[in-house]
Amino acid sequence: MVAAGVYMVARLAPLFGPEAGLVILYVGAVTAFIAATIALVKTDIKRVLAFSTLSQLGYMVMSLGAGDATNAMFHLTTHAMFKALLFLGAGSVIHAVHSQEMPDMGGLRKKMPITFVTFFIATLAISGVPFFAGFYSKDGILGSTLAFGMIEGHYLPFILGITAAALTPFYMFRIIFLTFFGKPRDEEKFSHAHESGWSMTIPLMILAFFSITAAGWKTADQGWFAKFTEPYDISAIAAEFHVQPAPDDAHHVVDSHAATDVEHATPAEHVDADAVDAHAADAHATDGHGDHHDVHHTAHVRAMAMSIGMAFLGIIASWFVYYRKGVDTAAVQKRLHGVYTVLQGQYFFDELYGATVYPATLWWARMCALFDKYIVDGIVNGTGYLTRMVAWVAGLTDRWIVDGAVNGVAAVLQGAGEGFRRIQTGRVQTYLVYVSASLLVLVLVYRVL
Repeated sequence: MVAAGVYMVARLAPLFGPEAGLVILYVGAVTAFIAATIALVKTDIKRVLAFSTLSQLGYMVMSLGAGDATNAMFHLTTHAMFKALLFLGAGSVIHAVHSQEMPDMGGLRKKMPITFVTFFIATLAISGVPFFAGFYSKDGILGSTLAFGMIEGHYLPFILGITAAALTPFYMFRIIFLTFFGKPRDEEKFSHAHESGWSMTIPLMILAFFSITAAGWKTADQGWFAKFTEPYDISAIAAEFHVQPAPDDAHHVVDSHAATDVEHATPAEHVDADAVDAHAADAHATDGHGDHHDVHHTAHVRAMAMSIGMAFLGIIASWFVYYRKGVDTAAVQKRLHGVYTVLQGQYFFDELYGATVYPATLWWARMCALFDKYIVDGIVNGTGYLTRMVAWVAGLTDRWIVDGAVNGVAAVLQGAGEGFRRIQTGRVQTYLVYVSASLLVLVLVYRVL
C-alpha cells in the first residue's frame, strides 16, 4: 500500500499543471533526502529498511514531478524486487537471532550464506551499482531531474537526490557490515543462529534473480516496460469535454511576422508564404527537438557518472567506517550530538504534529461535532418536533372541529329523526290528541299575543 500513492500520482499526472508538478518534485526530493539521513542512525534493521523505502518513494515522486512517469514506475517495479528481498532477508536474520537490533548481530555470513548472498545482491541493487536493477531506474530518475533543472533552473531537487544516492549505499552497507561481518557481538544469539529453511531461502533466490535481470526490462526509452507508460492520447477525452487539447511544441512554432504578411498577401503569395512557413516551422521544430534531446542526453550522461561515483563513494565510506573501524562512531555521535538527536528523533515530525496538527485537528473535530450536534441535529430535530406539533394541532382540529361539525350535524339530524319517529305511532287517537294539544297551544299563544 505504500506505493499506491505513487501509482495514483502517475495516473493523475496529465491533470497536474506546472505549479503542481513543481510542488511534487520538491516534496519527493526532500522526502528522499530526509528519510535517507534518518536511516543513518537507526539500529533496528527493519526500521532502517522502512526509512529506506520512504527515501526510494521520494525518488519516485521526484521523478513524477520532473515529468518522467516511465522511470518513476520503472523504479517502483525494480524497487519492489530488491526491497522485498531486503525485508525477507531481514526477516530471515531476525528469525535466526531473535532480535531486530543490529548491535546484537555480527558475523552471520558464515552461518547464513544464502541469506547473506541474496541480501548483498539486493543491497548492490538499491545502492545503484551498475548492472543491477536499481542502477538503471535510479539513473533514469536522476537524469530526468537534472534535465528538468537544466531547462527550468531548479537544481536543488537533483542535489538532494544525488546526495541521497550517496547516503543509500552508506546506510545499506552499514547493515551488511554490522550484521554479516565482524565478530559476533552476542555470543548466545550467534550460537543459536542458523540458515533459514528452503521455504524462506527459495523466495530470496528468486527475488535476487529479478534484482539483477529486471535491469533489462527497460533500457533508456526502449524495452517492453516503457510501452506500458507511453503518453496518453487525450484527444478523445478533450473532444468529449469540448476542450481544445494543448498543441505540441512543433505545432505552435510560428513566425508572427510571416503570419501577418500572409494575411495581406495575394493568392499566389499565400501559396509561397504557406510553403515558407511550413518549412520554417519544420525547421524550428526540428531544432527544438534536437536541443531538447541534447539537454536530456547531456543530463543523462552527467547524472549517470555522478550516480556511479556517489554509489561507490557511499560504499567505500561505509566500508571505512564500519568494517575498517577507521572512524570512532561513538566520538562522532558525541561531537555531533545535536545532529544525532535530530536524526534519531526523526526531525521531530511526530512532536511537531503532536504540538500543532493533532491539537488543531482535535479542536476542529470538536467544533464540527458541536456544530453537528447543536446546529445540524438541532435543525433536523427541531424540524421533526415542529412537524409533530403541527400534526398534533392538525389532529385536534380534525377531531374536534372538522369531525365535530360533521358528527354534530349527524347527531342533531339523528335526534330530530328519533323525535319525529316517536310522533308517528299509527294510532288515530294519538294524532287527535296531538292536534288538539297543538290547537290549544295556538289559541293560548294567540290570546297572549
